[in-house]
Amino acid sequence: MASPRADVLARARSLIDQFSGQAGFFVHDLTTDESFGINSRETFPTASMIKLPILVELFHQVAAGRLDLDEPREIRQVDHVGGSGLLRHLSPGIRLPLRDLAYLMISVSDNTATNLCIDLVGIDAVNQRMTALGCPDLVLRNRIDFGHAWTEPDHLAVGTPEGFGRLLARVWRKEILTPDACEEMLRMMAGVGADRAGRYLPINPYAAEMTSHGLSTGPAVGFAGKTGGLVGVRGQVAAIWGDGLAFVLAVMTTGSSDWSWGVDAEGSLFAARLGKLVYDHLRDGSESAGPGV
Repeated sequence: MASPRADVLARARSLIDQFSGQAGFFVHDLTTDESFGINSRETFPTASMIKLPILVELFHQVAAGRLDLDEPREIRQVDHVGGSGLLRHLSPGIRLPLRDLAYLMISVSDNTATNLCIDLVGIDAVNQRMTALGCPDLVLRNRIDFGHAWTEPDHLAVGTPEGFGRLLARVWRKEILTPDACEEMLRMMAGVGADRAGRYLPINPYAAEMTSHGLSTGPAVGFAGKTGGLVGVRGQVAAIWGDGLAFVLAVMTTGSSDWSWGVDAEGSLFAARLGKLVYDHLRDGSESAGPGV
């Protein structure tokens, strides 16, 4: 009989073999410190997943006194960037604290906020920080530029599932900067990508509020992460904890023949199925791979 680990790897391999492009993943069990994956050191376009390294460097510069999270920044017409986000749809001239720009960069993947953050911290500083943190395979190459992004998915940044998994594990364990800084970063990532890797998991963002009103919520897990998407590209890194487990999952795909943008796009479903597979494996070794797997 195959071991539970061999079984989950075989199931994951089957998902990868059925994928129309290239795919890889990395899992870090935060309770045992064990890790496993497939194609976890292969390089993929990151799309918006690179916003996590940008956030980490931003918080380092805040800690060093070079930036102030409460300092207002003006968003001008010239700053507006296409793709995901809210700021490009708002009136030019509004001013928001850097903290809010960072939150928009992560929570709704705002590209205008992202380029403002890149300009403040610097591309080289992000890459040097990743090297210093043991994640040299996470590389920011350029600001977001949709003159390149639609046809050159690796123009913005490249990375590996293992690199993203190890970085988020250090944030979740509060090994980067102060515990308060890590809590703030996790707050910004809360629920991001719950419709991908968390799609089949018992996530309830209102569990605490419901419990405070005497409403039973049943088992629930915490979920915090960052997603990314471009044409044929989907990615996700997420920390998932509660219900007797804690782990980080990083999933990266590229070259998918499915160019759709809905929740059922091939890359998004791949992350969802893999998330449930890993969750069941780490929770109780269940033989069920969950809905749709």
